[in-house]
Amino acid sequence: MGAVFEPLAAFTDPGGDVWTASVDYGDGAGPVLQSLDGKSFEVRHTYRTRGTFMVTATVNDDDGGSGSAQASVVVLSTSQATRQLLAALGNLVASGALSRVRAFPLGVTLFVALVQIEFGRPTAAANALTAFINQVNALVQSGRLAFATAEDLIIHKLFAGRAQDWEDALVALARR
Repeated sequence: MGAVFEPLAAFTDPGGDVWTASVDYGDGAGPVLQSLDGKSFEVRHTYRTRGTFMVTATVNDDDGGSGSAQASVVVLSTSQATRQLLAALGNLVASGALSRVRAFPLGVTLFVALVQIEFGRPTAAANALTAFINQVNALVQSGRLAFATAEDLIIHKLFAGRAQDWEDALVALARR
């Protein structure tokens, strides 16, 4: 799949201890030691398969203290994620957050992306998904869509729009 999980992790500890951090990404590879930058560390992992994974970050100090946090990561295929976007778009119309007139071109663009995905055309699919993001951004800039709603559509449901995300999507599509 090549789906990248990349949050920033941070912790608190009142003492001036020495800490170690590890992350188990839930895909069977086991815990991975992390480099600390003060009381934070970057988490980056590439998932090779679709599925739901329980990620566990653990921090230990030199006094024997330990803390951990968990998060569930769901890795979808590009096709699954695009279908979820179409469903989310329908929910926005049903809730009144977006009119049918404004949602229609977004839906058409997502449908075009989905067709390109299904026919194994990664570049055309990435272009359609980029066009979708541009359309959503235009709605926000014109005041026709709330920023939080757009952010949910673009970042949480699809990609952050970074070059690496599109590269990962293209790799995933090419492997279909």
